[in-house]
Amino acid sequence: MGIATVEKVAVNAVMAGCIPPMMPLIEACIEGVGRDEFNLAGINATTHPVAVAVLVNGPAAEELGFNSGVGCLGPGNLACATLGRALRLSLINIAGAVPGVGDHATMGSPAKYSYCFAENEDESPWEPLHVERGFGAEESAVTVIGVEAPHNVNDHRSRTPEDLLDTIVHTASTAGCNNSHVPGELLVIMSPEHAETVASHGWSREDVKNYIHENATVEARLADRGGRKLDEDLVTDGMVHITRGPEDVILVVAGGPGRHTMIAHGFGGSSESQTVPVRFTGD
Repeated sequence: MGIATVEKVAVNAVMAGCIPPMMPLIEACIEGVGRDEFNLAGINATTHPVAVAVLVNGPAAEELGFNSGVGCLGPGNLACATLGRALRLSLINIAGAVPGVGDHATMGSPAKYSYCFAENEDESPWEPLHVERGFGAEESAVTVIGVEAPHNVNDHRSRTPEDLLDTIVHTASTAGCNNSHVPGELLVIMSPEHAETVASHGWSREDVKNYIHENATVEARLADRGGRKLDEDLVTDGMVHITRGPEDVILVVAGGPGRHTMIAHGFGGSSESQTVPVRFTGD
């Protein structure tokens, strides 16, 4: 519950290694996590290993050198590493997310160190996430999402949308995730090759989101083993959807060559991702 002044945020950004033009992006991240809908207090304090992922969209991604291609979720990129780390240092030093003090994650997660990437807009068959959420393609924006570390979905054989999405759905439908007993957001990061497999058959982003929502389910008897008692209204024919609706599926395209998708379960319905425009001097 600290006060995120510009000075304090700037100090943490410098410690993270950010260059000066990065400041508007970290300010946008702070604005996003500070919104009531994001529920930062819950994200910080839970025993769950939820972290804050940052997705960068728009011209700023290329101008500042964010990685949207090969290894975008890995090491080696200054922009991704420093923006993600600046946000985490701000959460520790301003918001009190000190492990064992304000952050009670049982084991934590490497995603809590730095979790930042850009969308591969040039190789995506669909409009980028910030455009889907009402911003212009020429605008820059950051989206902050409360999710677990990403889990790989390896499918080198499927050639139809249904077969490929069934692999993704099967990987996502696990009883141990928060989504199984508190349905909420699910981040799906498709490689360009996987996205092309789906889009080449005429499937839109909405088609993909609808399919994942309708088919990603967990048996109620297993879902009820989670933390919060399962709401009986969520159960249909003994099954529970892990998302509340297609709008909970956050679908983006990123990465390089290779037939992989990454999924990241959310914090359940307790946190809503936020997309915030980046305001540069003179805007």
